[in-house]
Amino acid sequence: MSHRKHHYVPAFLLEQWHAEDTRKLVSFRWAHGALRSHPHTAQHVAKADHLYSMVRSASQPNVAAERDFLGPHVDDPAAKVHKQILASGVRSLSMQDRAVWSRFLVAQLLRIPRMVEHMRGKGRDILRRQLQDAPDEYEAVRGDAAEESLYEWALQNSRTSLMTWQFTRCHHLSNLKY
Repeated sequence: MSHRKHHYVPAFLLEQWHAEDTRKLVSFRWAHGALRSHPHTAQHVAKADHLYSMVRSASQPNVAAERDFLGPHVDDPAAKVHKQILASGVRSLSMQDRAVWSRFLVAQLLRIPRMVEHMRGKGRDILRRQLQDAPDEYEAVRGDAAEESLYEWALQNSRTSLMTWQFTRCHHLSNLKY
């Protein structure tokens, strides 16, 4: 799977809206000043190109957040709990199921495109500030580097490594116990 298109509403939720006869749902969007509707399967709506990819401008964007985190740690476990909720109700959930469902609900607040862009901007600001702090330390190890700050050096030399580092620092969140 290429993981190029990332769902901001997981397909397992969208499938609940499929019509029985067509196995499609109706999506709506504004286009050219009018509200348009079209039938689609759940796999083809509520998604964006590389929404969660790191270094999206690279020829091969890093899709670890979607492939290695949201899928196996958020959506896949939540899909199983969702089936249980539909079959037996919320009261049938164990504490572990409730933790899985809670993690999923919180993730839904954070994964919409506007929030992802907001968090990307905040993350860039924090990273820039941290890398621009302590200029004396950078000067001590700078050598003949042309870049004036560690931030400039990181942008030139290690953008992918920095983005991967940021993801691995947050990856432990999936293991939190409730």
